[in-house]
Amino acid sequence: NIIIHPYIFFNKININNIKISSNFENFIPLNINNIVINHSILNPVNIFLEANAEFGKLDAQINLLDKKIILYLSPSSIMKNKYKNILQQMEKIQGQYRYEYQF
Repeated sequence: NIIIHPYIFFNKININNIKISSNFENFIPLNINNIVINHSILNPVNIFLEANAEFGKLDAQINLLDKKIILYLSPSSIMKNKYKNILQQMEKIQGQYRYEYQF
């Protein structure tokens, strides 16, 4: 289910009930409840993303100018117990996990 909200000053996309391919089940839980993507012409360089899923709550910022993605994950108990190897690749800051990627 995808809902696109094109407004004058910002755009918002809601995506619900996502199932990831079983090829990735060793890396992350496969069900995502929802993803919300926001982009504003007042801040055109950045795209903001929020997701709620079996892996926990994810907040991300994509900087188009610097070509950088910064993720903040508040992991669920499933993520903490079953996918520790992924969390070890992230920096832990006050109970949240941070990951930065340059593209």
